[in-house]
Amino acid sequence: MPLAFRSIGLIGFAGACAFLAVCAVGCGRSPSERTHPEHDADAHAEEAVYAVTAHADRYEVFYEHRAPVAGIAAGFLLHITDTSTGEPRRSGPVSLLGRSGGGASLDVPLAAPVRSGIYAPSVVFPSAGEWKISIRIGPDEGGTAPVEIPCPTVQVFASREEADHAEAPEAAEGIGFTKEQQWLLGVRIEPVRKGRLVETIRVAGVVAPRPGSYAAVTSPLEGRLLAPPGRTLPVLGERVEAGQLLGCVQPQFSDYVAKSVEAEAEVGRTRLALEQAGQSLTRMKRLAQDKVRSERELQEAEFAEKSARVRWESAVALKEALHRTGSNFVKTGEGDLPVVELRAPIAGIVVEVNAAVGEHVGPEHPVVHLLDPGIVQIEARIPETDLPRISASRAATWVEPGDPTRHVAIPLGTGAMAPFLSPVIDPVSRAAPIVYPVLNEDGRLFVGQSLAVHLETTRVEEGLVLPESAIVMVSGAPVGYVQVSGETFSARTLRLGVRSGSGVEVLEGLAEGERVVTVGAYAVRLASVSPSVAAHSHGH
Repeated sequence: MPLAFRSIGLIGFAGACAFLAVCAVGCGRSPSERTHPEHDADAHAEEAVYAVTAHADRYEVFYEHRAPVAGIAAGFLLHITDTSTGEPRRSGPVSLLGRSGGGASLDVPLAAPVRSGIYAPSVVFPSAGEWKISIRIGPDEGGTAPVEIPCPTVQVFASREEADHAEAPEAAEGIGFTKEQQWLLGVRIEPVRKGRLVETIRVAGVVAPRPGSYAAVTSPLEGRLLAPPGRTLPVLGERVEAGQLLGCVQPQFSDYVAKSVEAEAEVGRTRLALEQAGQSLTRMKRLAQDKVRSERELQEAEFAEKSARVRWESAVALKEALHRTGSNFVKTGEGDLPVVELRAPIAGIVVEVNAAVGEHVGPEHPVVHLLDPGIVQIEARIPETDLPRISASRAATWVEPGDPTRHVAIPLGTGAMAPFLSPVIDPVSRAAPIVYPVLNEDGRLFVGQSLAVHLETTRVEEGLVLPESAIVMVSGAPVGYVQVSGETFSARTLRLGVRSGSGVEVLEGLAEGERVVTVGAYAVRLASVSPSVAAHSHGH
């Protein structure tokens, strides 16, 4: 494992070490382990510092120390990061372990950090020579097994004079960005790995209600809106069941009576006309049989009877249709006028209320809108030039709004839940619509919401994979930031290949295993153009 060094002005570091050494004593260190007077910051303000970065499992350890001398307490400044979250280790034990070539060993336990993410062991090496160092993290509460992270060998000197004349370590070149800044901004660093990439194309999508899951409840007649007997009108967010009574409408009674009377009168008139035509036809048949009337006159009487029958049947049908329209009319009480009941056509939640009790409503103005959000559909449009590239599986993901790094796979169902690619291309947009029915029981998707949809193509590649969040465009070129040491980064110009959802193929610029900033890359970019910010000393 490579050992990274930094040679810096140590006024900030020496002061921090002195402060943390005091903290370590206050946390149970014995007086004999306190920092030796020879380590006074003023005496060694320009002394070189060893900076070490090591990784194992889900932890990163970055620590700094000066050249240790046998028998004299040496301050180590440990920064421990949980790489799965990018957050500092805020509690729990940590131990610094050492073993010399002669068989001597040491174990410096620390019960807790002196502050979030920072442990400050004061280490006394009993003998000079090379010491193998490791950092043990845990065990934590709940039975979590400890993790031991091997670190580079430390050279322990026999005297301070020998340490002062030792060859100074080389400084790591790059962009300085302290651990405290990384923790504050949620920076995450991950190794570059090889993987399989299925190329995707990105199209705009929108969440729409499933047919039959959205309804506008209107009154068939104009009238005054009333609350259901004994209850109130539904309110926003209320859950209703199919067939549930939502309200009542008291129609303009004169209009309904006029229409009813007119329909009844028309039935009476046409019935009388039909009876008269029937009598005339009967008489005409008898006269025609006696050769008193001609065949032509008989045919005219038959036609008149048929016409009268059609008019009567039409009048009856109109009367029955009017009665069916009024079939929802109910009496709410003795002497009250009849009302029309408004019932929910579907089960769902009330998403819009457009009227209040006593307000005049009619067929053109819905009273409430209902939505069943349990199943929605994601609708997108594929440009006709991309249609031949789309995978036959229709596999796709949608991007979590507010988190471009999170892609959610769209389940590919069958039957009514299967995706539908329209065989018709829109003549204006030159795109074909594709519809994905999606279960939405957790309510993550909102009707009308805009989404980015990534559709898989038939192209598949194997190579280095980097999340899109790791790439920053600098002067029109894609750049990634590689961790040189715990607090130093290097900008790499990249050549990219296939894009696959949130992943991108890296053709040039990175090697497998290099650790790259995957979350917070733009913050490192800002640090590179604002060195005064990055060079700010540790606030320990």
